[in-house]
Amino acid sequence: MKRFLLQAVALASCSLAGNVSYAAPVDHLYVCYIEHPPYYYTEDGQPKGTLVAKVKAILEAARIRHEFKPMPAKRALERVELDPTAISIGWFRTEARERRFIFSRPIYTNQPPELLVLSSRAAEFRKRRTFVELMEDSFFRLGTIVGYSEGEYCDRIIARHAGDVYHLAGMRVQLLKMLRNYRIDGVLVPPEEVDALVKAASIPRDEVTTIRLDDIPAGNARYIIFSKHAHPGVIATINAVIQSLEDASSGSASSPPLMPAAGPGAGESPHRQARAKH
Repeated sequence: MKRFLLQAVALASCSLAGNVSYAAPVDHLYVCYIEHPPYYYTEDGQPKGTLVAKVKAILEAARIRHEFKPMPAKRALERVELDPTAISIGWFRTEARERRFIFSRPIYTNQPPELLVLSSRAAEFRKRRTFVELMEDSFFRLGTIVGYSEGEYCDRIIARHAGDVYHLAGMRVQLLKMLRNYRIDGVLVPPEEVDALVKAASIPRDEVTTIRLDDIPAGNARYIIFSKHAHPGVIATINAVIQSLEDASSGSASSPPLMPAAGPGAGESPHRQARAKH
């Protein structure tokens, strides 16, 4: 596995470096995450969630020390943009973000988002079968989080109806409380997130329901994002581990199976271990 990673790092470093100035390789990364269960959240002061666990496994296999840091979405994006030693996890890929960040290979793909509404009002919205129709209704107000993408398709529609959208600089659980207080009419949520989000907002599950919208495409892929000045070797190492995990889960024989980091050098990146041998 180490030989496979070193080869990937060397190739990527040569092809990406060019005349651009990058930060020095690092063996410690700050992992910025937002409060967004079930993917990433803080419980008893510790980072938890399905994607937290996955990214921990990726970084441990890459032998890169890491520290998780919870923060709001806008601050996480700003931190990563300015700090080559910071990454953030679980972001959708958009044209605007591609101008600011480097994206890893995808680490997860969502189910298509659905409209979360109060159960008592579901009949009002079931008449609208598409997100386009819904947003053209002047009486409908969507709630979203500042700095958060709903996916490129939905983002374009939201941008056309900016006056009918409440952009909250806060957390998603606050949107559910606004929904319950009739300050907004709906929130876009992938089905796998609903139960955790409702629980976090302390709302009885039967008070809300979801409506599938026919025009929303397949779910969005989620990625790790890096600074434009992050070292190519670090990015290549992480991508090589993600690829190896993909191959292992699909039964591909294109790369050796991942082995957990253990013994001397555990927590160190392959490029750092290579230097130590010379």
